[in-house]
Amino acid sequence: MNIFRPFSPILTTLIIFNLLLPFGVFANSKPAKQLTEDQKALHLLNRLGFGARPGDVEKVKAIGIKNYIEQQLNALDIKDGVAEAKVQNIEIFKMSTADIFAKYPNPGALLRRLEGGRQMQANARNADRMPSAMPESDAAATQAAQRERRQKLQELYREYDLKPAGQLLPQIVSNR
Repeated sequence: MNIFRPFSPILTTLIIFNLLLPFGVFANSKPAKQLTEDQKALHLLNRLGFGARPGDVEKVKAIGIKNYIEQQLNALDIKDGVAEAKVQNIEIFKMSTADIFAKYPNPGALLRRLEGGRQMQANARNADRMPSAMPESDAAATQAAQRERRQKLQELYREYDLKPAGQLLPQIVSNR
């Protein structure tokens, strides 16, 4: 005696129903409700951006959905006079990379280049001879050397109309 015998028509029906369900055989045949132009524009603004601001829906409807999508994909073509006016006085964005490195040199690299590496070689030789504990007279000499280095850098910056590399970051931040 098979215990599933009385349930076999019911089980067969359920299996067939489950197999046909993904294909939409039992779905409601009503056509989907179409979105209005305002709803399409709003949906587009929510999906492609951060939502609609006042006037955005009308703008999208005026230029068309396809044109708006093309405009968003080619963002360099969008005219943004307000943003351009804010960054027009930032010098570094009008310069090439080589010009930026020339105008805003790294202080250590500048000194090494001008001194021809002689100071670095002398420092390496002195580091080999120096004990790990530095006497106070050497500390004072090191501070005097640092002061002399800063003065030399300031003179070089003035003479060649250079700017400290530390001024780059504030310009980049103000552009953001």
